[in-house]
Amino acid sequence: MNIVSQCCGLVIMLLLLFFYVSQRKVKLYTQRAFMGIWNLALVSIILDIVSVIVLAYGDMVPDLGADIICKLYLVSVVWMALMTLRYVCIDAKLQKMIGIKWILPFVASGIVDSIVVMVLPITRYYDGNAVYTDGLSVRLVYGLVAFIIANTFFVIFYYRKVLNPKRKMAVIAWLIIWVLAATVQYLYRGLIILSFAVTIGMLIVFLVTENPDVNLDRETGLFNLNAFFQYMRQKKTLGEIVSVLCLSYDNNSHGSISYDVEYEIYAQLTKFMRNIPRATVFRSSTTEFMLVFDESDFAEAAIRLIEKRFEKPWGATFRTLAYDWYFLETTKSVERALDILPIIQYARQNRNEIISHEGLRITDDIVKAMYSERDYENQIIMALVEDRVEVFYQPIYSTKGEMFTCAEALVRIRKPDGSLIPPGLFIPVAEKRGLIIKLGERVFEKVCQFLVDKNPSQYGLEYVEINLSVIQCGYEKLADDFIDIMNRYKVDPSHIVLEITETASIKDREILLEHMHKLKELGVRFALDDFGTGQSNLNYIVDMPVDVVKFDSSMTNAYFENGTAKYVMDSAMQMIQGMDLEIVSEGIEEKEQYNVIEDLGIDYVQGYYFSRPVEEDEFINFIKQKHKDN
Repeated sequence: MNIVSQCCGLVIMLLLLFFYVSQRKVKLYTQRAFMGIWNLALVSIILDIVSVIVLAYGDMVPDLGADIICKLYLVSVVWMALMTLRYVCIDAKLQKMIGIKWILPFVASGIVDSIVVMVLPITRYYDGNAVYTDGLSVRLVYGLVAFIIANTFFVIFYYRKVLNPKRKMAVIAWLIIWVLAATVQYLYRGLIILSFAVTIGMLIVFLVTENPDVNLDRETGLFNLNAFFQYMRQKKTLGEIVSVLCLSYDNNSHGSISYDVEYEIYAQLTKFMRNIPRATVFRSSTTEFMLVFDESDFAEAAIRLIEKRFEKPWGATFRTLAYDWYFLETTKSVERALDILPIIQYARQNRNEIISHEGLRITDDIVKAMYSERDYENQIIMALVEDRVEVFYQPIYSTKGEMFTCAEALVRIRKPDGSLIPPGLFIPVAEKRGLIIKLGERVFEKVCQFLVDKNPSQYGLEYVEINLSVIQCGYEKLADDFIDIMNRYKVDPSHIVLEITETASIKDREILLEHMHKLKELGVRFALDDFGTGQSNLNYIVDMPVDVVKFDSSMTNAYFENGTAKYVMDSAMQMIQGMDLEIVSEGIEEKEQYNVIEDLGIDYVQGYYFSRPVEEDEFINFIKQKHKDN
């Protein structure tokens, strides 16, 4: 009789239990499911040991009793396989696998299988060296367990994208060890290693995913960010709406501190956070905590408690801490647990646009705004990948030449369904998310391709204006990248006018001037766009080497509506013309407006009076027809 491997497995299982119960644990269903398997494994190992003893001393135990003990061991193996399948299903975000209602299929299957196993005959063998069982009951268990394990592998494969990667690999390793051990034990009946193999599998899963220590922050003993994501993922899966309070503080708000002082503050903060009523507390970064509450009223009380406590100093040095809080009132609109931190980060970055006091309450509107921005970001990325970035052209009329001699290139993004995203929605997102450089480069390249493929100069078009964002103007490789593109398409640089804004001329001024000089040497010209908005100042025109000044549509409209604006525009126009610069007046929508602007001697006119921005083919047809009419 050899029960050394089973006894070793039993010792390991008890050690696992000791380490498991001695640690703080966040309430996760996967942990509960793991403990269910652990209990079954422990029972199985004990039954395995008892059954071996019964087989070795068969004369001392009635046949019926021996058969029952051996069959109970087989039943425990079936139940372990079923609960392993459920464990994987829970991790696969199958909400219906959680709760009494949805555990019934597993229980029902286990009961039916158990009855059949207990009814079928079993044969016991003991030859003095080896003990084992055989018969229909044993073969049925092998078949059932193989079927359940195959289903488990199927669930792992089917839900591989949503399963916890570490848990997935740990369970796969466990199942492989289990299958190999069962195969060896079936072929070599004297080797009773299945229980020990189960123990090794449990040890792997424990060490990789279910060790409570993995979810604890080592410095504070609070739950860590990994535990936060698992906990919130579970809440979302179950449809449980909670409140999340993010508390951040600054140790160095009044100067740097020593490690001892910092550690003391950590200790006091940790103790304070632990004692906040009804809060599950996670440390998300060095100076940030996440508190989760089942009800918003508890969170409101916690905010008052925190504000009151932070009025007082911390540590023996009586150091006050600067702090901030962000309160996600409800996770109702949160789509994924992983989105909570981006939502808080979005609120933090856009805080100046949101009315707030000491802290910030993150409403559903803020959450929806974050998702909207992220959606536009994804649409920009996919439009760049799938070449759905388009350039529309708005013709510009020369009052002196009495023809359309130039156009402004305007970026558009076309959705897969054929509709267009308004530029006012995606351009700010592109600037904020760092996509404007790539987007601007794509527009410049498409304009160059347009100039080569369509040859609009044959219809009197002299140049195309292309907008540059503030971020583009400060991009160190802008000039070099544009020169490379123009060389690649063999475009005459004089056919390009780049539009900059007053804001761009202030920020990263030296970089912008370097770009302008390098490009102007090749023949590229520059226009100051949106003159008349913001903090308009003629000094911008004096300081920047621009060739064209564009009066913003708001300034043009004000000229017709406000007597004071007329004097301002007249003075600006005279000064600009005196500097031998060209003027474009935007926003002309009516014939009467055009007649006045023409009488003022403004060089170029742009607006809906002539045409809206149109696709390049429609634009070519437009200027072709106008050129023919002239």
